[in-house]
Amino acid sequence: MTETPIPRPSSEDTVERRVAELAAQLAINCVIDVGANRGQWARALRAAGYRGRIASFEPIRASFEELCAAAAGDPDWVVHPLALGDADGSLAMKHTEDSLFSSAFAPSRFARAKFPVGVGVVAEESVPMRRLDSIFPELVAGIAMPRVFLKMDTQGYDLRVFDGARGALPWILALQSELSVLPLYEGMPSYIEALALYSRSGFAPAGFHPVLRVGPAGVLCEFDCVLARHLRSIEAPLLPAITDGHAAASGPPPPISAIVTACVDSPALRRCLGRVRVQADALGAEVILAVNGAEDSLGDAREALEKLCDRLLFEPRVGKSHVLNAAVDAARGAVVAFTDDDAEPQEGWLAALTAPLRAPDRPLELVGCGGAVTPVFPPSGTPSWFRERVEEKRSYFLGPRHEPSDAAQDYSLDHRLQTGVPIGANCAYRREVFAFYRYDPRLGPNRETGMRGGEDSLLGMMLLRDGYRLRYLPEARVSHPVDLGRAAIATARRGYFMQGVEFVRIRNLLGVTLPPPADFRRKLQGVRLRMWVARVELALRGGEKRERRWLNRLFKAQRLRGILAEMRSPFARW
Repeated sequence: MTETPIPRPSSEDTVERRVAELAAQLAINCVIDVGANRGQWARALRAAGYRGRIASFEPIRASFEELCAAAAGDPDWVVHPLALGDADGSLAMKHTEDSLFSSAFAPSRFARAKFPVGVGVVAEESVPMRRLDSIFPELVAGIAMPRVFLKMDTQGYDLRVFDGARGALPWILALQSELSVLPLYEGMPSYIEALALYSRSGFAPAGFHPVLRVGPAGVLCEFDCVLARHLRSIEAPLLPAITDGHAAASGPPPPISAIVTACVDSPALRRCLGRVRVQADALGAEVILAVNGAEDSLGDAREALEKLCDRLLFEPRVGKSHVLNAAVDAARGAVVAFTDDDAEPQEGWLAALTAPLRAPDRPLELVGCGGAVTPVFPPSGTPSWFRERVEEKRSYFLGPRHEPSDAAQDYSLDHRLQTGVPIGANCAYRREVFAFYRYDPRLGPNRETGMRGGEDSLLGMMLLRDGYRLRYLPEARVSHPVDLGRAAIATARRGYFMQGVEFVRIRNLLGVTLPPPADFRRKLQGVRLRMWVARVELALRGGEKRERRWLNRLFKAQRLRGILAEMRSPFARW
């Protein structure tokens, strides 16, 4: 039987590159590298861009010494001279001529014929073995919310390692396993058995990477399989809170975590927290106030605000997306609800918003809900053009307003239906959503970047794109007082410009191909001409109708300018 060599993969299609991409997408902060050998996989993962913690395991003494040398100087890479398996105890390891083939299993007849030099057993050694779940707390010590990738390359022993990781599975979001089509070891499970077990445990393939082919047809002998969790596979809560390395023992988790984010103390924030507190108490929910600032940012107000919530947390990184992700990581409820610090939740809001997500017969594909956001105008001082624009649109960022329908309905990406997606001032999601989807820091209000929003839109659009259901519930209502600062034409112009930036950025993150900049430039030229005509007509003849026409064209031009500005940035693709 002849070997079919596999072309050396480019950096774009190596398994390490795929794992690094997945680690970024799932916010992995700890990689457990089982069967590390001399550390070559971990080094390649670092080269591919992963910067989080790595815990490597290698029981063979000679290989472990080389592994220690490879990890030297990397403070986030720790190494352990242990085997991992399905029991705490010891394991008889068979040393082979080439350490890459060392295993707890004896080489098969096929392996001895295929690799006459390399697989020969030269010695046996009893090595210490532990279950992964028995040492998991020390591996993730210091990580507030472990999000783990498990890499296994144990020469036929992967399923035993996986069995010993059962108690840690709630924190394992993805894994890599080397699977065998033509067994290289006696008694090792087939790739079909392995894939069936991983599938029953809630993992689905996210990448196949050939390791070895044989014969003129290039039949796979071994391949690395990358697998990840998906929402439809979840039967138990993911990412439970950890205290001292163990699941939090402060009683059963609440059914709901209600999150309010803020930057500063204000009367509006206290009113909002008071309303949320009353509704949360009626449902046995927890209230989390997440502040985008340092721990001393609230000053003397801290004590009063702590009385209005169950937990107060601080996120010093600037940007609403950062504080939302920190709050979600701290949440213990099966459902996570959100509202703004200047919103006013109406009676029954929290119960109505979360009821479909808490229902025992909830369809697995239903993962989020949004409610109505009704603008409340001050008694006087609101410009007529502003009020008309807000009232004529069912979902509008300037109000804000979000009332896509008078009746409950599913959200849709079909732009003809104009449903939009749930907005941050009034939405709720199953907590497991955030094991896979995060609020993107490149979007969302941020005083350093000037971004105004979009983090909630991207999250909803990603979920709809991936086939999940989001439900609009008009009875789950919050009121939102209108800030007259938004009603200034200069503020609106800036808002429309940033809408254009968000439009491009969101579609790039969704992988949507946009028309070339020249198409938008031509549109802008046409709008500017019509805007000039409307401006002249307004100057000569006046009238509210002509003012509205001019403003419509002005704002459209600003949005197109934002699109073109973002398309010229290195971030943009078309």
